[in-house]
Amino acid sequence: MKHFMCVHHWNNEETKSRVKEMLGEHPHTDRQFLGFYDGEKAKALQHWGGEGDFFYCHWVAESEDDLQDAFEAFGVNNDCYTMVMEAKRFASSFDIKDEILPPFS
Repeated sequence: MKHFMCVHHWNNEETKSRVKEMLGEHPHTDRQFLGFYDGEKAKALQHWGGEGDFFYCHWVAESEDDLQDAFEAFGVNNDCYTMVMEAKRFASSFDIKDEILPPFS
């Protein structure tokens, strides 16, 4: 699986307000949130969001096409614009492997 860093931006204020209202009425745990975005060929691993219009997600997928298909299936494309960047270098203190990292390209 390849790692992808995604920057999401609400497609409009109406969508942002609707989603924030829905999440306020139906809060969910981190396990529920990440479980919802666990597809056959793409999976969200991490999520960062604040008060602004941008939020960030770490995904794994076999290819960017598989990731884009997952965005469509999960409805992400209905609510946001997304910039996708494949991250060939990935290191996390949550998963230390003592492996040599690939060079910056």
